[in-house]
Amino acid sequence: KIAQELDGKKKNLFNQVKYLSLKTLAFISAVVLLVAAAASPEKWAPVHYQAIRIFIFVASGLVAISAVEHKKYHLAFVLVTSALLFNPFYFIIFKKETWVAIDMAAAAVFLFSIFSLKSTLESNTRNNPMEGLKK
Repeated sequence: KIAQELDGKKKNLFNQVKYLSLKTLAFISAVVLLVAAAASPEKWAPVHYQAIRIFIFVASGLVAISAVEHKKYHLAFVLVTSALLFNPFYFIIFKKETWVAIDMAAAAVFLFSIFSLKSTLESNTRNNPMEGLKK
């Protein structure tokens, strides 16, 4: 019984660390997108935008996977759409004004995902504290 309790505590700790990592990733992604929206295109080299594309593509994918694990399918769909828009393999070209709107919308989605996934963690932990985020 003690071994089961310790195993449950390890799972709960692992899930809390996983959530904290995703929360940090989502927050950094939102900040990066807001900075990109505010940036003047003349001051940034194309390599900066390419780095942002790669980062947001990966972040969107990771947070989308977590959203699916938590049965937040609508959020996952929006994040996959974001990943497709920011994919570094096939550029989707818009005017600067359109990218500003997309950047701000994607930043809002990342910020929303922090609170959406947090509510799932809290409800699962409250219902069964030994399991943490149960799949």
